[in-house]
Amino acid sequence: MINDLMNTTFTSLDPETFRPEYIQKTDTIDQGIELMIKAMTQDYWCWIGSTGQMGSARRDTWANFCNAFNVTKGKKYARVTNKGAVVAFVVLLDNDQKFQQGDILKPAGFRTPARNKPRGNVLAGGYSIAWTGPHYLSTHAVRIKAWKTNPARSAQ
Repeated sequence: MINDLMNTTFTSLDPETFRPEYIQKTDTIDQGIELMIKAMTQDYWCWIGSTGQMGSARRDTWANFCNAFNVTKGKKYARVTNKGAVVAFVVLLDNDQKFQQGDILKPAGFRTPARNKPRGNVLAGGYSIAWTGPHYLSTHAVRIKAWKTNPARSAQ
C-alpha cells in the first residue's frame, strides 16, 4: 500500500519547491514512513546539488533515487530499503518492551535493526533524517533543539 502512495506522490513532486514536513506528527505508520521517505529524498536533492550536478541529469538521478525505495513489513518492523540497502527500520508493534510504535531504528544488518536507542518516531515527529538514513544519536538531539529554538539560525 505505501509503495503505491509513494509512486503516486513522487510523480507529482517538484524537487525545486518541495519542503518535507517530517517534523510534524502523523496519524498512521504508513503516513509517517511516507513523510520520512519524502524527507530523505529532499535531503538527497540537496546533496546531489552540492556535487555540482545540474539540469536534467540532476533530476534523473533524483528520480532514480526516489523510485528505488521499498518498504517491507514484517511482524515487528517495517524495513525501508533503497537500491537494496537498508536505510531504516520502523517499529510496528505497540507492545515492544523497549520501543514505542513508530520508533525509527538504524540498521545493524539487512534483517536486524540496532536496538540501542530510537532515532526518532514517525508518529510523533520531531526528528531529523538524511538521505542515508537516521542521524546518529550524538547529533540528532542537538540539531533538532537548534531547529526548534531558532529555525533561521540553524539553517546557516
